[in-house]
Parts: sequence; C-alpha cells; structure tokens
Amino acid sequence: MVMSEIADRLQQQADILFNNIAGWEESVLQRIGARIKKIGGMSLADIKALNNIADVKGDMDEIMRELAKITGTNIQSVQAMYAESLEAQHVANKPMYDYRGKEFVPFAENTRLQAIARAYAKSSGETMLNISKSSVIGFFDPKKGFTGLEKAYKDALDEAVMQVTSGAADFNTAMRDTITKLGGSGVCVNYGSGITRRLDTAVRQSVLWGSKQASNEYNDMIGEELGCDGIEIDWHLFPRPSHEFMQGKQYSTKGKRTIKGTTYEDSDAAGVTGESGALNDYGCLHYATPIICGISVPRYTDKELKELNKKNAQKFKIGEKEVTGYEAKQMMRRLETGIRKEKGEKVTALSSGDTEQVKKNNRRIKAYKAKYNEICDITGLSPETRRMSITATQKSIKYPLQNSGNGGIIKASRNISSRTMANGGRKSPFYTLTDSEIDSLKADINAIGADESVFKFNVGSTTYYDDEYDVIFVKGNVLPDLNSKHPRDLMSSRAVLAHEYYGHRAHRGTKLKPTSWNDEFRASYAAAKNTPNLSDEDRRYLILDALERAKESGISIKYNDYIRRMLNG
Repeated sequence: MVMSEIADRLQQQADILFNNIAGWEESVLQRIGARIKKIGGMSLADIKALNNIADVKGDMDEIMRELAKITGTNIQSVQAMYAESLEAQHVANKPMYDYRGKEFVPFAENTRLQAIARAYAKSSGETMLNISKSSVIGFFDPKKGFTGLEKAYKDALDEAVMQVTSGAADFNTAMRDTITKLGGSGVCVNYGSGITRRLDTAVRQSVLWGSKQASNEYNDMIGEELGCDGIEIDWHLFPRPSHEFMQGKQYSTKGKRTIKGTTYEDSDAAGVTGESGALNDYGCLHYATPIICGISVPRYTDKELKELNKKNAQKFKIGEKEVTGYEAKQMMRRLETGIRKEKGEKVTALSSGDTEQVKKNNRRIKAYKAKYNEICDITGLSPETRRMSITATQKSIKYPLQNSGNGGIIKASRNISSRTMANGGRKSPFYTLTDSEIDSLKADINAIGADESVFKFNVGSTTYYDDEYDVIFVKGNVLPDLNSKHPRDLMSSRAVLAHEYYGHRAHRGTKLKPTSWNDEFRASYAAAKNTPNLSDEDRRYLILDALERAKESGISIKYNDYIRRMLNG
C-alpha cells in the first residue's frame, strides 16, 4: 500500500472520529433547544416552576459525561488507527529489508514500532482530553466573542425567560437570533488570544497530525536500521500551492548528491524538511517514505509526474469564476462548513419548535448542496459527505474504526484491497485472542479445509481479508456475541472464517467494490453454500446476513430454492 492510500485511509478514519464529536454536539443543541421550547410554552404564572425545567447543572453534568464517554471511545480508536497506519507503512518497506539482508520484524512482534504507535496515541489522547474540558469549550459569537458552554447555556435560557416575562407576541421569532447563534457556531474550542476552532475539526486535525508525527518517527527508525539516505514524497490531487513543488519527488537527506546520473536535491535545502520545511506545516498531509538513493525505484517516472502535474494545473469554470483545483477544494470546504452550520441551526430550531427557521435552514442546505454537487461534477472531485454531517450513530460511536459512512455493521473504511467480516456486536476487535482460542480457531480452519498459512492472528485492527497481500487477519471480533439477536453477531467463529475464506478470498481480484452490499452479499452467500463442515445454523445465519446486506442498501432479493431451504429448513 503506497503512502497516498495510507493517508486516504487515515482521513476516512479521522472523519469517523470527527462525526462522533459532531453527534455529541447535535445532542447538546437538541437539549438546549428542548429546554427553550419548554420555557416558551410556560405562562408568566408558571415561571416559579422554572428551576424544575431548566436544571442547568444536571444537564451540564450529563453533557460532559457523554463527551467524556465519546472522547474515551475516540482515544481507544486512535491507537488502533496509528498501529494500522504504521503497520501498513512497515509492510510497504519490506523490500528494503530484503535488499539490505536485514530481518523484517512484523508489527505484531516489533516492540519498537508498537511503542511509537502507543506514544503518539497517548499524546493525541491527551490533546483530545485537554480540548474537551468544560473550561475551554463553548460557543463563538462574532460580536461577543467566545462564551463557555455552561454560560452560553444559561444565557440562552435567561433570554428565553426574558421573552416569556416580557410577553413577546412571537416567542420563536424573539428567540431566533439566540438559537441560530448557538446552532450556527457549533461547539468550539477556545485557544486564547481570540483563536477558536470547532471542536469536531480540532479533534480531526489533532488525530491526523499525531499520525503524521508517528510516521516521521518511524521514518527515522527505518533510516537508522536500513541506512536510508533519502525520502520520497507522495502525490496529491490539487494540493496546497506552496507544497506542490515537492510532490512525487525523491530527495536526499544527506546533502545534494548525484548517483548513477540522477541528482537528488537536499531535502532541507529544498524546503521540504527541517523546522520550516513544508512537510512540517501544521495541517500538511503529505507523507514522506524513506528510500535508498540510487536503489529505490521512484513511484512515478518523470513522464508520469509531468502528466500528473498537468492535472493540478488545470482550471475550472464555476459560475462566473475560473478557479484552480485547490481553490475548488477550498470552496467545497466552505460549503461543508456552511451546511454543518445550517444543520446545527436546524437541530436547535427543530428542538425549540421554530418550524419557520427549520424551513429556512432546509432551503439553504438544499442550495449549498446543489452548489457543492456542481463543483464535484465540474472538477471530478469526490464529495466528502462525512464532513457535512453533524450526526453520529451509536454504531459508529461504539467501534468507530470498523465502520464506514454508508452504515452496516461489518463494512469498514479501509484501503481498497481489504474486506472485513466481524464487527460491533461481536467481541471487541481490541480483545487479544488467547493461545487456546487461537488453537480452537485453527481447528475450525482445518475443519473447513482452508489453508492455515493464510490466517494471521492478533494482527491488524479488525478481522478482514486483504486482497493485496492475500492474508486473512483475525482479531478478537472473530468471536461471537451470544447475547445479541443479529445473525452477524450470533454466527460462530467458523462461519466468520468461512465468510473471509470461501467468500472474499475465493473471489480475489474480481471487480465488485470492497464493502459494497453485493460484495458482502456474495461473500456470505458463497460461504453458506460452499464451505464444508458448517452447521445448518451457521449456513442460515450467513444467508440471513447476505439478505441483511441487501436490505441495508434498499435492494430487494428474490429468494431462490437454496435461500428458501436455508431459511425454512
């Protein structure tokens, strides 16, 4: 897996953590809106009962408990994210170990590499804890500046009480400015000196930056072990203009030098590395890969790089304006922020009973989305739907790393070559399989006639099949949850292994998109039909799982004789 794919995977995972925080924010806005609605329905005579309605302290305690819970879940996921990223980078560098005749120690046994993942996960976790404290989070008003969460909540309720006691003819109209300011701001982090950033954005950026710092330390480790003397920078479509110069190029880290007719510029002198180097700009998501100058084959030839850079030079006509691809991406980011702002206002307005404001928000959301889709159509850029969301489902909160944006219990945001099976309701993927459990799983593998060498235990972030390396990674979530009622959770470990081996591995290299409903439908259906020594119960669970895949995507499946036989006995 190349660094651009690893970076894309990290972006997807960070988006899930981002949405977990956004979902918490939605619940805060709903709570405040609901309290305002209750106050608006009171009569002046009822005002004495206000303390029973507006329990600010109780609400704040619950709000902060929920934030602590979600922050803890995100922190738990970060180490798995960093571990998976470093493991992928490490596997990609195996050819250099072979070239140097050095022993390649896999991530699962590489204590030094594991320590890097833990250290940066701890650092990112501490950052998340710091920015989720009640003392530094609140709402931002361009006129009044930053107001802490509890004070903003109290101010909103005080404003509602004032409207009731003043006999405002139209309570919703009178409260509208307060409601839209809260919802439109979103929960922010106050960094002091007038600097604020949305909490969900701050968490996302912190996690991605921590991952990059971990990658840099890994590169230093590789350089030391293998005598690497250079780096190669990955290539992005429409990057920050000031970073475009370094894309796809190889640089020396030992001073400018010429080897076999190829000149390698010094990375520090070229402005790539060093304290002021482009790679160390906060928010830069370019990654460096260690190389051996004169030996490591460039990812791109000069001709390929020239063609790729032509793509970045193209201009697009959007409305009356001609823009670069980077400018188009920035327009998309602003529209995403605008949509989230409108959704935040809508949530608060809806909870407070202001239907007129909800209609206004819906109209603006529709207009923003139309413009957003227009930009995507013109430029060919992919829509970033997660960045427009302010909702997190319980599934994504429970195990964020294993879930994708299109829902489903088993689908995952992974590199294009890997397919998962087990998930949420099953045993946690963070659970370490014991020796006796591994022995039992190996017995299942032999019972179904599978090749044991394909399976790797307690490696990776979850249970899945990787097409690229032809490996089935087996983690704790291969074990069932017998307290669940979902067939995907109830099926035995043997059925999960069958799904991966006779479902995904048997169709390696085919064109169905990994994690698509039909890819997963086929895997469960094929496993049910073709796996030897499965119980009738497991075959039924696999068929039910296949049908559930289709149902989750709104697809109607016509039952054939085999499906009917499995379901009806």
